[in-house]
Amino acid sequence: VIAQAARIPDRLAAAFKPNISVTTLVSSAIEHVKRETKLVVMTAEVDVEIGKSSEMRVLWDEFKLGDTTVRLRVRDNKVQYFIPLKDFSEADVSFDPDTNSLRVTVPAPRLDSELVEVQSNPDAIDAQTDVGWGRLLMYSGDDLMEEAKRELRGAVLREGANPLLQEKAKTEAESAVRGLLKEWVPNLRDDVELRVEFS
Repeated sequence: VIAQAARIPDRLAAAFKPNISVTTLVSSAIEHVKRETKLVVMTAEVDVEIGKSSEMRVLWDEFKLGDTTVRLRVRDNKVQYFIPLKDFSEADVSFDPDTNSLRVTVPAPRLDSELVEVQSNPDAIDAQTDVGWGRLLMYSGDDLMEEAKRELRGAVLREGANPLLQEKAKTEAESAVRGLLKEWVPNLRDDVELRVEFS
């Protein structure tokens, strides 16, 4: 911590009130942020729908026995966004005298591919099978439905990565980072703004 404190740029002092120990304040906050390593900034619920179909022909493909289609709709699946903070350092903090802002730069929030919750509550799952007119239910549709179920996790991740959720995650991330650095806010000069930016 002492070695890190010695490397904090002197110009950061211009952002804080004169009676504040900038070295101590900034160093302790950086160590606090780094301890989070993985800051979860948002959890969201997403709905997905998967459709599958298959065609069956006989007599050298001349006679069609109809198409079998399945539709699987699953509501209230959960995804989360996080910011990796293990590499956060004093180099990610700077004071811009032109705009009177203390800037903190962190990675943009990411969709957490390791933590995906696919809904298992039967009340949130709608499954529908339409069997081709010439095909037997016991032999048609089951494989398609199983294939659709195997694709659910990927579908939830794709839906979780939509741009609207990404933008919402950035808003939530800014608030979360400010929360980690809350001791800075009352110690800034009155005309200095604390800004959170994403790399």
